[in-house]
Amino acid sequence: MFVSLSRVLLAAALAVSVLAAPENPTRTTRDVYADVHPIGVATRSLAMKPPLTNAQRLARGQPPNRPRRTYGARSAQALQPRQSATPCIAQSTGKIGVYSGADMAGYLSASVNAFGEYGTTTDEFQALSVVLCQSTGVHDIYVQNGLADYPWLGLISGAVNTNDNMSPSSYNYAYVGGTARSTPAVSGDNSFTGATGNARKIESTVWSLGSDNTLTASWVNSNGARVTGVIVHVVSGTDDAFVITAGYSDYVDMFGPSPIWSFKFIPLLE
Repeated sequence: MFVSLSRVLLAAALAVSVLAAPENPTRTTRDVYADVHPIGVATRSLAMKPPLTNAQRLARGQPPNRPRRTYGARSAQALQPRQSATPCIAQSTGKIGVYSGADMAGYLSASVNAFGEYGTTTDEFQALSVVLCQSTGVHDIYVQNGLADYPWLGLISGAVNTNDNMSPSSYNYAYVGGTARSTPAVSGDNSFTGATGNARKIESTVWSLGSDNTLTASWVNSNGARVTGVIVHVVSGTDDAFVITAGYSDYVDMFGPSPIWSFKFIPLLE
């Protein structure tokens, strides 16, 4: 029986394609990753703290606004506690620089994205102004010019988490946003819930200050164990945000490649 050359070549090509196809595609080889944010949720705008005018500042016994403030690192000297009008004893006031590797990419912004999370700005005058609360260990950070109803810079349990705990073997994560003051993880007021209606657990006593003023974030699990995480920069369209995870490899496997960034406290030089 005569078999055409074209049929032989077609059969060979089909056989090669079958052998080349992977039997068990893994998450790391797929093109579509999960999103750290809920999909299709109508978000609500959140109230921001208005900047005080000079008249308002004088009426409160405060000095008028300065034309410009100079910020700089104080890694060589200790930060001295001082009295303040904030709900804590202030160790220092300043801004938070955000770093991609060794390069400063800007500041943590006073604005938030649609999900109530703080992102970045390259404009120093649009940066978040914060108070580092005095502590011998883990600090709270009070926000002076950000979200009006959620005045603490805290962590908010991620919407796609399997539970409210973190570990090196879990992709679980937490958003960096505005929260009530709380630790360990409890249900409480926060900017993500305010924007989405999705109730999440929060922690605010999460920031450790290194000798070079680097801020490290941690999360207290339900068993009382404190787990240190890395800061991951998340970009979605024109918005950006930061999340904390203790299982970076699993996080990337679940949500796709995302760079590790770092925060550094930049004290106000008076």
